[in-house]
Amino acid sequence: MTLDQRSTGPLLLSRREVLKALAVIGGAAAASALLPEKWVKPVVEAGVLPAHAQTSVCSPPFTFYQCSDNVAFWNTKPSLVLVIDSMAYLNTRCEGVPLLFSFVIKNEEGRIIYSSRPKTYLTNNHGFAEPLVAIPVSQMSGTPYLVITHWEFANPEYGEGNCSYVFGINPVDEQ
Repeated sequence: MTLDQRSTGPLLLSRREVLKALAVIGGAAAASALLPEKWVKPVVEAGVLPAHAQTSVCSPPFTFYQCSDNVAFWNTKPSLVLVIDSMAYLNTRCEGVPLLFSFVIKNEEGRIIYSSRPKTYLTNNHGFAEPLVAIPVSQMSGTPYLVITHWEFANPEYGEGNCSYVFGINPVDEQ
């Protein structure tokens, strides 16, 4: 309706025009309830990723670079235990890759005197995992002579292959 078509009688609106007017009024009321009383300058928080996160090379599949630095030693405090320290290195510096670690201890005759269950360890930000395991002597029969550590990927999507390391240990002195 234009200004020229105004009449002095009652204004007739169609149902569609009434619904549009109600929607506009309701939307304006809802929007005004959400607006703050006073406008403030917005706060923008920005950060910078660390250099290693910006240039991530963590894309499987991975391979083992080596598994070495394996050490086994006797600890007598508080009781006699055999401590095994092993490391597995991946070919890349990738954190959080799950690796399975297990080991076997054999006596001089080659008989297995202790066998561990595989346990999952995650690589650190340098791409290596390192468990430190202590076995009470009471759980072993005989004196250990050979320790065989074994690493493998917990999930084949991360890589295939394994890494084993064999090293000897001196028998414990009788207490």
